[in-house]
Amino acid sequence: MLVIVGLVVVFGSIILVYTMHHGQLAVLVQVNEFLIIGGAGLGAMIVANPMSVVIGPMANAIEAKIASEHAYMMCIRTALLSFSRGDSPMTSVEFARRNIEPVD
Repeated sequence: MLVIVGLVVVFGSIILVYTMHHGQLAVLVQVNEFLIIGGAGLGAMIVANPMSVVIGPMANAIEAKIASEHAYMMCIRTALLSFSRGDSPMTSVEFARRNIEPVD
């Protein structure tokens, strides 16, 4: 919810100030303008926050994705190994299901 409010405030202020200075809004719908505004916002965020705040969420998201993919591959591996040993498909699925680690 706060993200939506923040985006409305950012875009609203950009449009309001630009029209206050008699600018044409069609000029803002260009790649160069988006790069200027986005780059200024990203630069301000990097300068205003420590690197742990900037890089931390990205690192956590990447780590969670890798852990999720690893758990998925281990589940498939367990099912295939069980099936290759000669267990029935139902038993293989059960072995794979029990191999999934609970989320903390």
